[in-house]
Amino acid sequence: MEFVAAQGTNWALVGPLIGAAVAAVGLFFAERHRKRESVQTVVDRAVDARIGQVFREFSEYEASARGALESAKGMERQLEQRLEASQSLTTRLDELLGSADEVVSTLEDSKAMIPALLLEHAKEADVPTALGYLSSLANSPIATSTEFERGGDIAFKKKSYELSMKLYERAIEIIPQNATAEASLIRTRARLGKTSLQDAVKEISSLALAHPNNSTVLSEACNTCMDFEDYGALRDLCEGILDLTSRSVTAWRCLAIARNDLGYPADEVKAAYERALESVRAGFDESSDIAHTAKSYVNFLKDQRDFDKAREIIRRGLEADPGLAILLILLADVEVASGGDIGLALWCYQEAANSEDASESLIATTRLQDLSRRADLEAMGIIPSMVTAAINPQGGPPTAAA
Repeated sequence: MEFVAAQGTNWALVGPLIGAAVAAVGLFFAERHRKRESVQTVVDRAVDARIGQVFREFSEYEASARGALESAKGMERQLEQRLEASQSLTTRLDELLGSADEVVSTLEDSKAMIPALLLEHAKEADVPTALGYLSSLANSPIATSTEFERGGDIAFKKKSYELSMKLYERAIEIIPQNATAEASLIRTRARLGKTSLQDAVKEISSLALAHPNNSTVLSEACNTCMDFEDYGALRDLCEGILDLTSRSVTAWRCLAIARNDLGYPADEVKAAYERALESVRAGFDESSDIAHTAKSYVNFLKDQRDFDKAREIIRRGLEADPGLAILLILLADVEVASGGDIGLALWCYQEAANSEDASESLIATTRLQDLSRRADLEAMGIIPSMVTAAINPQGGPPTAAA
């Protein structure tokens, strides 16, 4: 009993303690729960605040993006407008460039015509004016080799050999293989004394033999030989050319000239002239015509007093080219020299004086004036219209009496 009583006493003491302990534990867990709820609340609030901030930032970004998108769309519209304007401007520029190309092309064409115009004016002008034109041509940056060469030919004819040499040199600078300009340059340098006679004849003869079908080169070579009266070299050159091409009009004609000067029999001289005329008629040498051969041949026949043969040669030429001034002048010369038909001579000189060839026209005019001074036309009872009618009732050029 005592044990029970003691136990009861203990439980009485322990019970409150246990209750207090349980209460303390309850309070502990309650406080712990409260703190946990408090932390959770703080976290939740922080999270909510952060979410709210993020949402606000997102809203701001969204608004900014929408603004940027609208701005981009506006820029796109502006770019489209500018692109349309650019395309319109491009089209306009293309049109302007097309017009500019036409203008440039026209200007280039005009520039290209300048050397030709200088040559045309130089050909017809008096010597000082012509040399001015040719000096301008010599400094041209656009002239062709052929134009420089033509300018050199004009300057040579006007006896401006220094200028002629410069023009030929310009021609060769552009086309070093321009054999015609090279031949003319050799001849010009020889005229100026810059090349010895022997060297010039040798050099130009070699050039002609290297180009046997180039009649211009051959003419320059033959003229160089005749300039210095080296008819032996002329004969050798022509015979060399004829070994290469037997129908060269220039070679046969110049061979006849060389034979005549070297004292060959007249028949051998005539034979060479006849071969030249045969080549002309065959049309083998297109750069030559009957006038050059006829002039030389007729002058030879005049010296031989063979006027009938001279008339025959002229008549053959007039059949090919009835209005050729040089043939009309030759016919008139033959009539005057032979004391033949003076009326025919007058008509021929008058016709030739109207020629478009200025040099031939001047020759005919001068000889007509000389003949007029020698003859008293009124005493003879001859007037131009009667002369023409008497010589050729159809009004065409005369063919010469036999």
